[in-house]
Amino acid sequence: ELLADRSFTTALLTAVLGYLALAGLLFLNTFYLQSERGLDAMSAGLMTIPLALGATASAVLAPRFVMHGRSRLALMLAGLLMAAGSAALWGTEHAALGWIVVPYLVFGLGFGLISDPVSVTALASLPTAKAGLASSLISTSKQVGQMLGIAGIGTVLAVAATSSESVEFDDMGGWAWAILTAAGLAVSALNAMSRPAASRPAVSRAAATR
Repeated sequence: ELLADRSFTTALLTAVLGYLALAGLLFLNTFYLQSERGLDAMSAGLMTIPLALGATASAVLAPRFVMHGRSRLALMLAGLLMAAGSAALWGTEHAALGWIVVPYLVFGLGFGLISDPVSVTALASLPTAKAGLASSLISTSKQVGQMLGIAGIGTVLAVAATSSESVEFDDMGGWAWAILTAAGLAVSALNAMSRPAASRPAVSRAAATR
């Protein structure tokens, strides 16, 4: 019955795609920054700090979208920013290392806009009695997205059928970036096409953010 609610289903798919993109990117980083760019583990980790900073900054702003009834707008922006960040990382594969800081920041800004708005959007049209189950499904969908991201990107890279991570990235890295870009665009498109659900006051914001 929950899956028959279009708003809830859209939120589920948004969570899966959003966390798929994040997990896929973090998995791809090992090949990109260490094998392709030649960085050590610590340097590779430092290069992704802008991603964390961007996600933190936008997560602070996300509740403002929710308070003004613009959760879907936040999710559309999230998808566009994540897609732009992924595409920019793809485009700067062979550029000077400093250029990749901006794409990581942009991706992080997009991802940080997902969590709060997707929970509120999912529960907006549901009665209180279903809030607990719905919140659990949203949490599960995030975990499913992470598993799909790692498995999907790993499978794409494995198609190169070589023991060299650098060669794998050279052969299949473009496809991996394309998947992450497509996931971001899908998040934006899903929420652009979905009509806002009539909100029911019975579902509290506290329940939405559990």
